[in-house]
Amino acid sequence: MLNEGRIGIAAQMLGLAQGCFDQAVPYTRQRVQFGKRIFDFQAMQHQIAHVATQIEAARLLTYNAARLKEAGRPFIKEACMAKYFTSEVS
Repeated sequence: MLNEGRIGIAAQMLGLAQGCFDQAVPYTRQRVQFGKRIFDFQAMQHQIAHVATQIEAARLLTYNAARLKEAGRPFIKEACMAKYFTSEVS
């Protein structure tokens, strides 16, 4: 039961991270600093790309754990990995 719950927690953390990302990117397009949108600074684009990559990796870990559980295969390790990583990302 606890292992199944880890997949649910991972999904919640994934939703939290995605929601924050969805709010942050439009803000970087609006916010102006030194006469330019902060989205146009290369360092900001690197940070956005890094976070987008982490969220996608977290999503794939979560989906893989859920897929294994639904298929009736061992999923404890994958559920733990998904919960850990999505918590770190969020």
